[in-house]
Amino acid sequence: MFFIILFVFSNVIFGQTDCNSAKEISVESLNKLKLEGNSNFFKIKKDSLFESLSLRGDFKKVTVFKSDNCSRLVVKSVFNNLGVYQPSVSQIDEGYCFCENCIVGLSKIKLSIDESVLIKVEGGSFIKASLVRIKKKISDEWYDKMYNKGDRIKLTNIMFIAGLSRFQANSFKDLNLLFQLLKGNTNLKIEIQGHVNGPKLKNKKAFQLLSENRAKAVLDFLVERGIKKSRLKSVGYGNSKMIFPNATTEFKMQFNRRVEILVL
Repeated sequence: MFFIILFVFSNVIFGQTDCNSAKEISVESLNKLKLEGNSNFFKIKKDSLFESLSLRGDFKKVTVFKSDNCSRLVVKSVFNNLGVYQPSVSQIDEGYCFCENCIVGLSKIKLSIDESVLIKVEGGSFIKASLVRIKKKISDEWYDKMYNKGDRIKLTNIMFIAGLSRFQANSFKDLNLLFQLLKGNTNLKIEIQGHVNGPKLKNKKAFQLLSENRAKAVLDFLVERGIKKSRLKSVGYGNSKMIFPNATTEFKMQFNRRVEILVL
């Protein structure tokens, strides 16, 4: 009976979560954590809203790793329960920066929009996280703006070869900027609207199909680069919404062959 009680007691006090089974948590949920045992591994999900965070609590220390690869754990930094960076003995011996300004900077956990951040919390029962939001650039460029439902984005530089759904070479800059916009704003959902050139002509079936294929070409470009298809919708309008209904120059015709974005 004595050994059974000791076994249960040991599980409670010295229980350790294995790195490979680390729980993946959102930044906001850090303040809801209840720690158990001596060591707890967590993966903080990649985030597009917050650039960094600092941690305090009743824990002994928090270790931040350079990657979330459990097969090769490389320590990036260590914090005490006041959220202050503590260099290891080897880092001090190597002359690692230990000035006041350096400590302030290193006491923040940098977040990423590309990968999760692996941490190990030792001891304690709770964590208090202070979050720092990403500061958006002040810019008039369409790819730097914040968007709401119903907003429209006119991508005048995404152009197509006449009669085809193939991009012209100069289209890829805006296609990549659209990808970066969606990658950096994970809650953004869009409708991709395709248009064709057909001055003084009715919106025949061939025009409609071509406009749909052009919108889908943009959708496929984004999906191939990792944007979830559930965030995207594509539609075609044929030549029913031309910018220049009576276009006579190639310049104007190119602007009729276009893609527009509606924020959903």
